[in-house]
Amino acid sequence: MLCCMCSKAQLSIQLIVNPAPPAKLSEWAVKNNTVTLIATNASAASRKVIINSVLKTNSGDVVATRILVPGFAYTLPPGNTIFSAQDVIPLNQMSFAGSYRSGLLRTGKLPQGSYQLTVELDSSSGTPFTPPATRDFTLAGIQLPILFAPYDNQRLSAIAAQTAVTFRWTNVIKSSADVPNYNLQVFEILPHQKAVQALRANQPILNVVVKGNTQYIWRPQLLFNDSLEHKFIWTIRTTDGQGNLYSTTDANAEGRSEPRVFVIKNSAKLLEN
Repeated sequence: MLCCMCSKAQLSIQLIVNPAPPAKLSEWAVKNNTVTLIATNASAASRKVIINSVLKTNSGDVVATRILVPGFAYTLPPGNTIFSAQDVIPLNQMSFAGSYRSGLLRTGKLPQGSYQLTVELDSSSGTPFTPPATRDFTLAGIQLPILFAPYDNQRLSAIAAQTAVTFRWTNVIKSSADVPNYNLQVFEILPHQKAVQALRANQPILNVVVKGNTQYIWRPQLLFNDSLEHKFIWTIRTTDGQGNLYSTTDANAEGRSEPRVFVIKNSAKLLEN
């Protein structure tokens, strides 16, 4: 018992968790300062330890527990050793419960909500070396921009459209201070196509990145003043300052806003309709 008490006194931990980490768990390992564990070995000899991690909701539901791999341990030399998220919660060693597992497999993310991470250092037999350290964090929902001009199925005058088409959208609602990049894309819908087919199959006739602003004036320099009706679909893909798509907590893996369709037609034809 005395030996066990001495071992505990010689080891201590400090857990630091970003209060608003990315929703996609695979990003935790590659982004700095998502999770940091500082382990202090106050003895003169190296110690072998297991990092035992449990992820719960703030209401107490178990989300994931770490699977202890036989023979796998970390060596703590005397002094401080710093571990990152890939050491504390390695996804290949975490067992996720129920709906959390199915959602993670489908989207790579956990649902929006409040969580807590608890970590302790154990011996290879499971005996705790340190008291558990717990930190709370929140996975906030990201709301992608909403496109409002041109609005869905709006008809534009061909004469005016040849001069300029103004696109407007709302800001992304996010938890970080990064200035977002809005990748505005416009696709022409060919006569035999549905709107979604054009979005998926065609090359964009406008593909521009707008940094921070929520408006862009397109000067197409295309011939619209004919008897034909020209249909287009437009959308925005939002990324952070490093070019990474914003991680929403839904199944939207493309960071793409709900697209809108607009029509450019000869002014006389518009009056006829």
